[in-house]
Amino acid sequence: MIELERQKFEVVEAAEDGPFADRGFVHMHPKDMGTMSLAPGDTIALECHIPSGAKVMPFAAFDDGIGTIRLDVMSRKSLGVEIGDEITVEKSEFSLAELVVLEPLQEGASGVVIQATPLTDHRVLSSGDLVRVVCSDNVRRDFKVINVQPEGPVKTCSTTKLRMSGASVIDKSVAFAHIGGLDGEILRVRELVEFPISFPRVYARLGISPPVGILLSGPPGCGKTLIAQAVADATGLPFISMAGVSVKHKYVGESAQRLRTIFDQAKTAGKPGRPSILVLEELDGLCPIREDVAMDSAGAAETIGVVGQLCEIMDNLNGLVIVIGTSNIAHTIDPAIMRPGRFGHTVNIGVPDESGRAEIFAIHTREMPLGAEVNIPQLATGAHGCTGADIAKITGEAAEHVLGRVLSAMDMGRGDITPEEAAEIFVTAEDFAFASDFVTPSVLANYGSEMPHVKWDDIGGLWKVKEELRERIEYPLKYSDRFQHMGLDPAEMGGILLHGPPGNGKTLLAKAIATESEVNFIAIAGPELVRGLMGAGEKEIRKLVEATNQAAPCVLFLDELDAVAPRRSADTSGVMARMVGQLLTMLDGVKKRKPVLVMGATNEVGLVDPAILRPGRIDMHIELPAPDVESREAIFAVHLRNAPIAADVDLAVLAANTEEFSGAAIANVCRQVKRAVIKDTILAKIDDPTKWIIRNGHFTAVLADERLSVAA
Repeated sequence: MIELERQKFEVVEAAEDGPFADRGFVHMHPKDMGTMSLAPGDTIALECHIPSGAKVMPFAAFDDGIGTIRLDVMSRKSLGVEIGDEITVEKSEFSLAELVVLEPLQEGASGVVIQATPLTDHRVLSSGDLVRVVCSDNVRRDFKVINVQPEGPVKTCSTTKLRMSGASVIDKSVAFAHIGGLDGEILRVRELVEFPISFPRVYARLGISPPVGILLSGPPGCGKTLIAQAVADATGLPFISMAGVSVKHKYVGESAQRLRTIFDQAKTAGKPGRPSILVLEELDGLCPIREDVAMDSAGAAETIGVVGQLCEIMDNLNGLVIVIGTSNIAHTIDPAIMRPGRFGHTVNIGVPDESGRAEIFAIHTREMPLGAEVNIPQLATGAHGCTGADIAKITGEAAEHVLGRVLSAMDMGRGDITPEEAAEIFVTAEDFAFASDFVTPSVLANYGSEMPHVKWDDIGGLWKVKEELRERIEYPLKYSDRFQHMGLDPAEMGGILLHGPPGNGKTLLAKAIATESEVNFIAIAGPELVRGLMGAGEKEIRKLVEATNQAAPCVLFLDELDAVAPRRSADTSGVMARMVGQLLTMLDGVKKRKPVLVMGATNEVGLVDPAILRPGRIDMHIELPAPDVESREAIFAVHLRNAPIAADVDLAVLAANTEEFSGAAIANVCRQVKRAVIKDTILAKIDDPTKWIIRNGHFTAVLADERLSVAA
């Protein structure tokens, strides 16, 4: 194929109501685009009476029109051409626009709000261009570009500043450039929404019906509503958003009537070929599974009526409305709503991976003065399990921390700081570290979980156990390339069971693993999963494992494993048998998708169902016996390392005198001794800190009481 850099085309009329109308696009035949090495969305220079530029899109390949270029009326006016004129086309790149100034061409534009996204979505503009924009009153109005910086033609972007010479207001709508880490998900949604509108003949040829409903599923704060808003802004389609729970009403029939009213508004706003977009947020609240709704509960009849009404409405939309639902618990939505022809397409909006988190950090910090030591990839690495909303909160907390530091150093009576002083304000790595400690990933919020702060050095003794755990857990996470080189999947971390008498460090070891590996940590006691109504335990396990997958890499610690997975027998109740079966299913599934380490702890390994402990599930069993004398001395050293100790305190002697003590009991002895010193100094009115010292006599008194409790 011969590639031509410049070529002349005949101007023909473009549809004024197509999906790319008023968005700065011209349309060429696919063969002509191939000849000029043009891809959809490329920018081209247009030369005629007035030079300008545009983005190019193909029209259907089976249409006639080779050698023609389709321009809408605003593009023809901007270029000063008529239908039938010739225009020269050349593939070209343009500088990014810093500023675009608009002037309204019609009366009545004063005070209206215009959508910014169609003007900032990589559109080519130059002084003198005419643009048509949808305003807040749903009226299309014409504006003239009276100035661009740098001198045009220029290509707009999300950072381009828009100004109005009159009194109109710029609406900073959502652009795809404002959403980070979700490129694949955005593309899928655009395919479902835009492609049927842009290429209806292709769909008709293949016998494919455009989607009626699309469900965006994912944890809170991952960007579901943001994507829906961005798609509507990018296409210029009418957009209506409604929280599903706001439709509900206590009176029978009222909810269904509200639902019909909302859809009537959406259908009125849409038309064949240009449907409206209706977003139903929290669809699970509007349409829960009907079998799960107690028939004698208040509102049961309303819920059943709403589900039936929505099914009927969606079966009769006739292409006038595209419905986008959002949910963070999609498995609780009634199946009748989820069948093909209704919400037949589900797009999972997951927690962003490391590169996605880096994009989101870059978006939320682009207006921040960052210190030279701030490393965006490093921030992303430390934000496992964080959604876009979580990252926005981290950056906001970091900025607030800087604000507090600046205000505390200011003389509030002298007024604002000088420009020179403002130039010295930066957000540092320490500010981000401070902010990260206050933000728990949304996917873990239901479990009250947070990153523990337990180091290996905080655990006395257990040297061999700690080394085994490091090899099993830290190595796959930190040296994944070596595992892949040896043909091993680092995500297949298996499971670990810690068993032994209470108080010997099982929970502490699990926390140290999460801390040292820098991964998320979820700890839940087995009895918390089995309490409640019949069937609630299985649901809790499903929710728990879903959360760990979203927060991966993650340590899931199941304390008292024997309570949730007891050894089954002929006498085992059906509820507990189903619980164990659900846990087995989840254990087999969780390790296939994400690097999640499942750890269990029990005082008696014989009480745990053997199926849980087989190879491939929880297959590494580590016994934590009562500490020996050497370990007890190490435990004393850990808990007294920051305390002032007199010379008469001998840790070896203390270890020898605490033979039956667990690690937890020794920790309690140290706490009691410190409290005894505090009490003595208060009663004796000793105010000199150099005399606040732990002496052997304090241990003698405390150990006498502790031996009695240990013996009991």
